[in-house]
This record gives sequence, structure tokens and C-alpha cells, in this order.
Amino acid sequence: VWMDAEYFITLKATQRARFDGNLSTYTFEMTEVTFEPGLDAYRFEFEPPAGAALNRSESFDTHTYDTRDRLVTAAEMAVPDPAVPDGYEMISASRIAGLDFTAVELAYRECTATLVVTKTTELSAVSVSEGERVTVDEETGVYRSVGTEALVAWRCEGTLYVVSGPVQRSTLLDVARSMGCA
Repeated sequence: VWMDAEYFITLKATQRARFDGNLSTYTFEMTEVTFEPGLDAYRFEFEPPAGAALNRSESFDTHTYDTRDRLVTAAEMAVPDPAVPDGYEMISASRIAGLDFTAVELAYRECTATLVVTKTTELSAVSVSEGERVTVDEETGVYRSVGTEALVAWRCEGTLYVVSGPVQRSTLLDVARSMGCA
């Protein structure tokens, strides 16, 4: 995988796959790429055709803040304060309000790895019945991994907590246990 050093966008990737004994190699490559090309705003304007009905989704509303403190001030629920590994820096703090749920999300980045902490009243967002059983703040949760991504999820008092990212199981558990049921 070849990535742009500033924007962390994959510019080239090679994948090998074996099917029925035959090895195939696939390569994806982007060339002549321009980041932030300064497109005119009119390119993003939309004028619906005459007689068309415009429907706006009111299912959820997201607000993103540049610091956890600003999220704490705006959120209707307590915001976790996880101990993240050295080298990770906060990149966003979000409040999500849906028709029947509320959530807060903290995202941290180290190079190209993003660690996400989510707290939500939407209990069905992640199943806590499938995966390896783990304990967080005396609550039973689960650890699951697929490819390079993994998560720890647990419930406390009608709230679902999730810590996810491309990190080791022990790191996810350390972050989860640092915040418990906050």
C-alpha cells in the first residue's frame, strides 16, 4: 500500500488472491491526483426540477467540536474521558442526536490509526452477545476483531459503550477500563 504522506489517502495498493489454485494479482493506482483543488461553490449547488418534492431527513443531527471540553458543555449525557495510548491525539468530539437515541463520540489518531470511543443510548448499535467475553467495570462485554479492526463493547445502565480501532486487544481493554461506565 502506497499512501499520500499528508492526506493519508491510498494512492496505490496491490492485492494477491488465490482462486482454484491460480494466483492473481490486482493493482489499484491513482495518478494525477489533486488535493484541495479549489472547486467553485456553484459545482455543489442543486436546483431541484420544477414540481419535485424535496424531502429532508430528520433522523439524526450531528455536531462536531474541536475539544472534549466543548462537547461536555453541549452534550446531554456525561462524556467519557478515556486514557488513550501515548501518541494519540484527539481529532474530533461529536454529539449525535437521533429521533430516539443520543450519542457522543471521541476520535483519536496516531499516524493513520484512528481509535474511536462511542457512548450511546442506541443499545442495538453493536451486539454485546457475540464475541469473546470480557469484563469492564464489573460489566460483561465482548471483544471482536475482523481483519485489522477490533472493538470492545459493553452496556451500563441503559447505555452502550464501544471502543474500536486497529489496535491490540489489550489496548482496547485498557482504554475501555480507564473510563468504565462514565
